[in-house]
Amino acid sequence: MSTDKEVVPILVTLGHLGDDSLQLRFPSEHSDEILKLLDEHGIDHDTAMEHSYDPTDWIEVVKVLGIAAGSAGGLHGLAKVITAFVRRHDGKRFIFTKDGESVDAQGYSQRTVEAMLQKMPQEQADLDAATRRAMGIDDA
Repeated sequence: MSTDKEVVPILVTLGHLGDDSLQLRFPSEHSDEILKLLDEHGIDHDTAMEHSYDPTDWIEVVKVLGIAAGSAGGLHGLAKVITAFVRRHDGKRFIFTKDGESVDAQGYSQRTVEAMLQKMPQEQADLDAATRRAMGIDDA
């Protein structure tokens, strides 16, 4: 993630096999605020740790796929969380990244973030299927 204090990187990555989640990564100094926003928007979440990644990054596992996608939170709720967070920090620059695709928050909209997130359920399903095949797990 960026070392520039005027840039706040927000990264969304795919989750783990079959757990209907994505990983929301951001600088740890924003953890209290983002966790509160996730709660306010009804998004089930848990904090994760990754030993091989930059320890200054906060990783929050957000359940927004599968059954959770139809609940109060879902992808729409996650886009609302990201939008609310960006609006609270007017004057800073935000870079929202998903699979190498980035949106600079200058001139972005919640609709743009939602459009990026909408691709993720199929990407997670494809990753889950590939993992099952590699592990020899039958989907039947």
